[in-house]
Amino acid sequence: SSGINAEYGKGMMIYETNEGVVVTDTNNGSRTLLRLHRALEFIAEFMKDLAEGNEENIARPVWNSYSATLGKHHTWLIRNTVSMATYTLPHRQRILEQVGREGNGLVSLVIVMREVYTITQNLYTEYDMLNLK
Repeated sequence: SSGINAEYGKGMMIYETNEGVVVTDTNNGSRTLLRLHRALEFIAEFMKDLAEGNEENIARPVWNSYSATLGKHHTWLIRNTVSMATYTLPHRQRILEQVGREGNGLVSLVIVMREVYTITQNLYTEYDMLNLK
C-alpha cells in the first residue's frame, strides 16, 4: 500500500455533489482540487522530462509538457502566453540545483506524483467531475 489516502477527496466530492455545491458554487473544493490535480500532472510530466533529458535550454521540454497537460484546458491566448514565457526559464542545470535533486531523485519523485495523480484521476472519473469548468 502506498499510504496515500483518498478518503478526504472522496468525502468532499460526495458532499459537494449531494449538496449541489458543484453546480451552484464555482469556487468549490472539487474545482479547486481539479485545478491542483491538473497542475500536478504538468509538474510530474515536466520533472520526468527534466530527469530524462539533456537539453540545457528547457523551453521545448516545458512547452511539450504543458501542451500535453495544462494546455488542453487553456484558451489560445493563454497557450501563446505560456509559449513565450517558456523562453524566460533558467537552464536545465539551474532548475536541477533549485529542485535539489539529480535525475534519479527526480524519477522517484515523479513516481509518487503519478501515483497521487492516478488516485485523484480515478476519483474524478468515478464521480464524473473531470469536466468541471
